[in-house]
Amino acid sequence: MFIYHRFVKVWGPAFMKDRSPYDLKNIIVVYNCVQIILCGYMTIQCITWLYLPGYYSLWCQKINYEDTEIERRIISRVWLYYFIKIVDLMDTVFFILRKKFSQVTFLHVYHHLGMCLLAYIGTKYVPGGHGIMLGFINSAVHTVMYTYYLISITRPQWVRLWWKKYITQLQIVSIFISFTISRKTSTAGQWPPPKVSTTIGPALPSSNVFRRS
Repeated sequence: MFIYHRFVKVWGPAFMKDRSPYDLKNIIVVYNCVQIILCGYMTIQCITWLYLPGYYSLWCQKINYEDTEIERRIISRVWLYYFIKIVDLMDTVFFILRKKFSQVTFLHVYHHLGMCLLAYIGTKYVPGGHGIMLGFINSAVHTVMYTYYLISITRPQWVRLWWKKYITQLQIVSIFISFTISRKTSTAGQWPPPKVSTTIGPALPSSNVFRRS
């Protein structure tokens, strides 16, 4: 996280100062495809394994400490989610290498650092329970977002102005839902504890709010 912060704030801009923006179209296309596959996979796994069968509650789910096959699968997917949040840092790296410095806002950097920290805490201390719902919401929104980014870079003629409007609204709604759920579970005495919930809650939503292609 320290290296990421130093790169996007100091090392990267200094490196690109006297250089032309890199053409990363093909790399970004592959990156978007990987994100769609990973985030879509996580979303489908949550729906088919946890919520449709009723194994997990949508509103308030305690952590199950039993050593069962499904709980082992959940832990492995929590690790995968943590890995995805690290991969997400490449969004900012691409901005720097393309000299789109205006998109490297405080909110953008704070969100990515916050999500990495949150995913680390969830993986190390609470790999399960209601934190899964927050990851589920984040993964579902990211699937839509990266699909939009892929279309906008490969088939820009397909893109309609209203797409971006509704994707932004989807991101805002996901922020509200994530924060509401974290507050509800904290006041009900469930995970996460009140101090954790109120502190990291704003970092829970989808990444790159208001991001421009």
